[in-house]
Amino acid sequence: MKKTFLSIILLIVSLTLLGCGKKKEAKDGVTIYSLNPEGQGLVKRTYSFNSNLQDTRISELLNALTETQTGKYRAVFSQSDYIGTFENQYGTIKLRLNADVFKESDSMRMLRFAALVRSLFSLEDIHEVQLLIGEKEDATVLSYTKDSFFDTIEPSLVYQKSYLYFSDLTRYGLYEFEMMLPMETIDKHAYQIVEALIKGPEVGYCLQTVPPQTKIRSVVVERNVCYVDLNEEFLDYLNEMPAYLTLYSIVNSLTKLDYIQEVVFLVNGSSNVTYRDLDLQTHFSFNRVIVNGSEE
Repeated sequence: MKKTFLSIILLIVSLTLLGCGKKKEAKDGVTIYSLNPEGQGLVKRTYSFNSNLQDTRISELLNALTETQTGKYRAVFSQSDYIGTFENQYGTIKLRLNADVFKESDSMRMLRFAALVRSLFSLEDIHEVQLLIGEKEDATVLSYTKDSFFDTIEPSLVYQKSYLYFSDLTRYGLYEFEMMLPMETIDKHAYQIVEALIKGPEVGYCLQTVPPQTKIRSVVVERNVCYVDLNEEFLDYLNEMPAYLTLYSIVNSLTKLDYIQEVVFLVNGSSNVTYRDLDLQTHFSFNRVIVNGSEE
């Protein structure tokens, strides 16, 4: 009888400790991101979940991002920004946003996206976030991975990881180079990439692909398509560089960005142009085949 009573006591203690452990796990704090009081950068704050269920935690986190604390942080989104429920499929979160986010400035929109995406990646087992903006029939889809956004030394600034593609020495393929660009506006980000390609590589084991005398007339991103308008100097012959490497050095560099899927070229405002033997009247997308080290 004594042993039975002792066993019951031990069982109760074990269950109590187990329950406390679960409660503590649910309360564990994670780092999420909100807008700073001025709305010009991001601030980190700690959030503790009330649930151990992944979908419930996602709901909690999204709700936390609608909170404002005067003098400390501002809400990332309002409740009206959401026009549908999220989906969590095998570590990919799909979240639909109201198309009105396109009515605000590029810099503010990018800050909001960065705060939202980085906060969602505080959750375990999440490897991709897809933002579906607008109605289902005409939605813009932005896909982000964990390394899409990261901090610099200054916590209020966010840089987006970017890539440049230059020719190898054989002029048969492209090398990929990582670079960091400040997250200011979508158009300016794309402009800086084209500008860097015109400037040329900073290493000796690859070659410039775009004629250095090329001038940028405009770079505009609309609905996942980047329109690159260059002057006629872009058509000049460059050191026996194949035409497809010149074009795809720009295309691959731009479509590597999360919000660009295709590139359209214009010369002096016109798309009715032939670049050597290539017709520019088309939408170009990422080409993996010509990238050195590609598995495809």
